Amino acid sequence: MARVVTRQYVAGELSQLIAELGTATQAEETDVARELRGLRRQAETRPLDSLGAVAARALAAGDQLCWLSLSRGDTAGFQWQAGIVGRLYEFGVCAGLVYEE
Repeated sequence: MARVVTRQYVAGELSQLIAELGTATQAEETDVARELRGLRRQAETRPLDSLGAVAARALAAGDQLCWLSLSRGDTAGFQWQAGIVGRLYEFGVCAGLVYEE
Protein backbone atom coordinates (compact mmCIF):
# COMPACT_ATOMS: atom_id res chain seq x y z
CA MET A 1 0.00 0.00 0.00
CA ALA A 2 1.50 3.31 -1.06
CA ARG A 3 1.46 6.16 1.39
CA VAL A 4 0.54 9.60 0.22
CA VAL A 5 2.57 12.39 1.76
CA THR A 6 0.59 15.57 1.94
CA ARG A 7 1.89 19.04 1.32
CA GLN A 8 0.96 19.86 4.91
CA TYR A 9 3.20 17.08 6.21
CA VAL A 10 6.18 18.13 4.09
CA ALA A 11 5.72 21.80 4.96
CA GLY A 12 5.20 21.03 8.64
CA GLU A 13 8.25 18.81 8.94
CA LEU A 14 10.41 21.29 7.04
CA SER A 15 9.14 24.12 9.25
CA GLN A 16 9.87 22.09 12.40
CA LEU A 17 13.43 21.31 11.34
CA ILE A 18 14.06 24.96 10.46
CA ALA A 19 12.66 25.96 13.87
CA GLU A 20 15.02 23.50 15.58
CA LEU A 21 17.90 25.01 13.68
CA GLY A 22 16.73 28.45 14.79
CA THR A 23 16.85 27.38 18.44
CA ALA A 24 20.42 26.24 17.87
CA THR A 25 21.53 29.82 17.20
CA GLN A 26 23.10 31.95 19.87
CA ALA A 27 20.72 34.05 21.98
CA GLU A 28 21.89 37.12 20.10
CA GLU A 29 20.09 38.38 17.03
CA THR A 30 22.04 37.40 13.92
CA ASP A 31 21.38 37.63 10.21
CA VAL A 32 21.19 33.84 10.13
CA ALA A 33 18.58 33.77 12.91
CA ARG A 34 16.46 36.31 11.02
CA GLU A 35 16.84 34.36 7.80
CA LEU A 36 15.73 31.14 9.51
CA ARG A 37 12.59 32.83 10.84
CA GLY A 38 11.77 33.99 7.32
CA LEU A 39 12.46 30.54 5.89
CA ARG A 40 10.16 28.96 8.44
CA ARG A 41 7.34 31.27 7.36
CA GLN A 42 8.05 30.43 3.73
CA ALA A 43 7.97 26.70 4.48
CA GLU A 44 4.52 27.13 5.98
CA THR A 45 3.06 29.35 3.25
CA ARG A 46 4.73 28.59 -0.08
CA PRO A 47 3.49 26.02 -2.61
CA LEU A 48 5.02 22.55 -2.45
CA ASP A 49 7.02 23.04 -5.64
CA SER A 50 8.95 25.95 -4.10
CA LEU A 51 9.91 24.15 -0.87
CA GLY A 52 13.08 22.77 -2.45
CA ALA A 53 14.51 26.28 -2.60
CA VAL A 54 13.48 26.88 1.02
CA ALA A 55 15.19 23.65 2.11
CA ALA A 56 18.35 24.53 0.18
CA ARG A 57 18.50 27.98 1.77
CA ALA A 58 17.93 26.46 5.22
CA LEU A 59 20.80 24.03 4.62
CA ALA A 60 23.04 26.94 3.60
CA ALA A 61 22.02 28.87 6.73
CA GLY A 62 22.76 25.78 8.83
CA ASP A 63 26.19 25.55 7.24
CA GLN A 64 26.80 29.19 8.19
CA LEU A 65 25.75 28.45 11.77
CA CYS A 66 28.12 25.51 11.99
CA TRP A 67 31.04 27.58 10.74
CA LEU A 68 30.15 30.40 13.13
CA SER A 69 30.14 27.99 16.07
CA LEU A 70 33.49 26.54 15.03
CA SER A 71 35.00 30.02 14.68
CA ARG A 72 33.90 30.74 18.26
CA GLY A 73 35.28 27.44 19.56
CA ASP A 74 31.77 26.26 20.44
CA THR A 75 32.13 22.56 19.69
CA ALA A 76 28.97 21.58 21.58
CA GLY A 77 26.94 24.10 19.56
CA PHE A 78 28.55 22.84 16.37
CA GLN A 79 27.64 19.23 17.15
CA TRP A 80 24.04 20.16 17.93
CA GLN A 81 23.68 22.28 14.80
CA ALA A 82 25.37 19.69 12.58
CA GLY A 83 22.95 17.04 13.85
CA ILE A 84 19.96 19.20 12.92
CA VAL A 85 21.45 20.05 9.52
CA GLY A 86 21.98 16.33 8.92
CA ARG A 87 18.34 15.57 9.71
CA LEU A 88 17.22 18.47 7.51
CA TYR A 89 19.34 17.16 4.64
CA GLU A 90 18.02 13.60 5.03
CA PHE A 91 14.44 14.84 5.12
CA GLY A 92 15.02 17.04 2.08
CA VAL A 93 16.40 14.11 0.09
CA CYS A 94 13.63 11.72 1.16
CA ALA A 95 10.92 14.30 0.42
CA GLY A 96 12.42 15.07 -3.00
CA LEU A 97 13.19 18.66 -2.04
CA VAL A 98 16.96 18.43 -2.49
CA TYR A 99 19.15 16.03 -4.41
CA GLU A 100 21.72 13.80 -2.82
CA GLU A 101 25.28 14.91 -3.50
